[in-house]
Amino acid sequence: MKRVVLAVLVLAMAVSMASAQTTQVLSRNAVGYTMFTVPPLGFNLVRLDFNGLGGSIVLSNAVGSQLPDLSQVIIWQPSLQTYKYLTKARGAWPEGTTVLTRGSAIFLKGASNAAMTNYQVFFMGEVPDRFTATNSTVTVFGSNAFSFVGYSYPVAIAFSNLAVGPSLSNLSQVALWDMNAQSYNIFSKGRGTWPPALASNIIQAGQGFWIRNVSNAVHWVEVKPYTWP
Repeated sequence: MKRVVLAVLVLAMAVSMASAQTTQVLSRNAVGYTMFTVPPLGFNLVRLDFNGLGGSIVLSNAVGSQLPDLSQVIIWQPSLQTYKYLTKARGAWPEGTTVLTRGSAIFLKGASNAAMTNYQVFFMGEVPDRFTATNSTVTVFGSNAFSFVGYSYPVAIAFSNLAVGPSLSNLSQVALWDMNAQSYNIFSKGRGTWPPALASNIIQAGQGFWIRNVSNAVHWVEVKPYTWP
């Protein structure tokens, strides 16, 4: 699968001084971004890897002006098992205050353009750290429901190293989106194992996928894979 996502982590140091005291207060955080390619009239299934800087990350500030009018954000509603289509118009996103959460996947669809060139979209935020996300939990719905999800940290990882795989029962499915072919590659679990093509697949930073879980709901827990910040 062609790599379509790039992750860059930038470590920032911020130093502040209390005006009435001589005590120096140091704060440290890491700011990062993921970059996505979104084709005109085509889809990319992506996820958010970051926490908000001073607040929640919402649709209007995550995507904002990076895509033109008639582009779409398509959100899966797990409780209803249906999509919600949000189309940008007159420079604004409907339901722009919709919160985007780490570990959830959404589709981005680009509008047509005269040159039929791809769009570049960046998601930016604070890298999950030891104070905000030593562990992460993503709910994978059960009873044959579909969940649009992703790894909750901004790193690449083989599917076989994800904790969710062994938690899913036989006949459950995972689908990876092929942006070039504009179609899914669907894999089914059988006899307790996943097909080698999925097990060895590297899930890139910012890459979303869906899971159809045939058994009970799974609380997919991952431990932060890095030791900083």
